[in-house]
Amino acid sequence: MGTSRSSGQVTSLDKLLAQADVDTLRGLAQHLYKDQPAVQRQCLDFLRQRVPLARKQLRDAAGEAVLLLWGEAESYLAEECWDTGAEQAADLLSDLAERLVSERVPRLVRRSIIDEAVIYIGRTDLADGVCDVVYAACCNDEDLRYLAERLEGLNRESPLEHARRIYRRLGDREKYLLLRTSNMVYGGDYYDLAMFYAEAGETDHALVVAKEGLQKGQGRLEDLRRFLAEHALQAGDRDTYLDLQFQQAIDRLTVQSYQDFRRLCTDSEWIDYESRLMAAMARVRPEERFKLHLLRGEDERAVTILSALPDPRWYDDSGLLTAAASLEKRFPEQVLAFYRKGLGDVTSAHERKEYADKAKVLLKMRHMWVEVMGQPMAWKQFGRHVKLVNHRRPALQEEFGRVIPDWNTL
Repeated sequence: MGTSRSSGQVTSLDKLLAQADVDTLRGLAQHLYKDQPAVQRQCLDFLRQRVPLARKQLRDAAGEAVLLLWGEAESYLAEECWDTGAEQAADLLSDLAERLVSERVPRLVRRSIIDEAVIYIGRTDLADGVCDVVYAACCNDEDLRYLAERLEGLNRESPLEHARRIYRRLGDREKYLLLRTSNMVYGGDYYDLAMFYAEAGETDHALVVAKEGLQKGQGRLEDLRRFLAEHALQAGDRDTYLDLQFQQAIDRLTVQSYQDFRRLCTDSEWIDYESRLMAAMARVRPEERFKLHLLRGEDERAVTILSALPDPRWYDDSGLLTAAASLEKRFPEQVLAFYRKGLGDVTSAHERKEYADKAKVLLKMRHMWVEVMGQPMAWKQFGRHVKLVNHRRPALQEEFGRVIPDWNTL
């Protein structure tokens, strides 16, 4: 059984260290950090903070420290230890990026890290950390161009995207356009090119690219529509402006986008668009369509959709349960049946968390019988049944007892 060292106690190791000569201590250190990059780095950091060094020695020591740090991080990246080493690797990459920014690291060392790190961009769950490292290794535009060339040479989409951004940042129009125009697939690609021309003051060219993107882009058209709509508004072309805003609204039609578009229209304009917008509702998810019908005061349509929806517990964070509550008084039976789906099979065993979720559902059902429908006996009859068939499940009884006011007295 081990003993703890009390404060101030001098151990045998302390005495031996005090008696050892310099060569022995050097040998001890080398023995400890041999094949242990982390220990070697710790020793290097310890000594370079305490031993006077010339400027070049300081730079060389800083360079060795960051190379050791990169070696530790890369050991996780190369082996793809996401389950066991992701947190450690992320910390190492963060530390490395900080050192590259704050310390004077030799250029050859920074270039070496760029050469080795770029291959992981777009190929690891820690890609953001790797990107932070390679950008931190760049001290000037020359370094950024070097990084862009290394990224371009990988000929993969994620590295090429970074290369395009760097060339654009450097003002290298030819290189940016060469990489940008060779890969035009999504709306975001066209938007990127349109913004390049817009920022260069080439508005007409930007508009041509944006309109082409609306025709050819495979999704991600929101920014293009927004750009073109703003231009149409400034040009006084209200018809084009409203058409673009309408397409924006129905692209992912929600209560919010519906309301936003309605506010843009005058009453006469709304008459022209309302039927088209209603036709677009057929493509909307049922839960969102339910809320849209409620918004329009079409309660009968809304409750029909509600009756067909699955387990209400799926919608805790979507606002649907709050919306459903607005129908409780007018359509109590349908709303009660909707809540009942969340209770599921009351005779099956589940984990405690499931019981806690079901307790919230049963509380809503109790609310319907007692407070909305005025049928307390119907609640008591159902509640007693649930309690009786689960009398040998203490976890259920505890969770239901915490949530439902009269559970323990049923």
